[in-house]
Amino acid sequence: MSKQMQNIPIAKPWLGEPEAEAARRAIMSGWVTQGPEVAAFEQEFAAYVGAKYACAVSNCTTALHLALLAVGVQPEDEVITVSHSYIATANSIRYCGAIPVFVDIEPQTYNINPILIEDMISDRTRAILIVHQMGMPCDLKAILAIAKRCCKQIAHRHNLPVIED
Repeated sequence: MSKQMQNIPIAKPWLGEPEAEAARRAIMSGWVTQGPEVAAFEQEFAAYVGAKYACAVSNCTTALHLALLAVGVQPEDEVITVSHSYIATANSIRYCGAIPVFVDIEPQTYNINPILIEDMISDRTRAILIVHQMGMPCDLKAILAIAKRCCKQIAHRHNLPVIED
């Protein structure tokens, strides 16, 4: 008695003709990376979020790595992050030479448990890297409050940055 397995997609891409045409434009332009489509995207994205500049990168690992560097993470620093995530989260921290400090999740959301963050902050903590798992947002209000409150414990810091993935 064999039952046919039915796949239940966790996240199905929502793509249509406009996305296919945009990909076709990029492919037919001869630019596989960078080029006019990427430049236009960067300008439009910067305008949309009210930033002076935007920089498109090849993947999220690269984006997280650059974000950590931008907030000053250096070798031997510690970055608090969620224990339940794709390896790229920890890799982006290690690419800086920093040390990932893992915090357990909330079982209901699979997101970092804000209640557990504060005890993991040390004088070597330079950032908190959170991951919004599968469309379930982290408790950002609680995490930002902890980052603001705990920065007072680290005398040389004015702010403990929170990076969102």
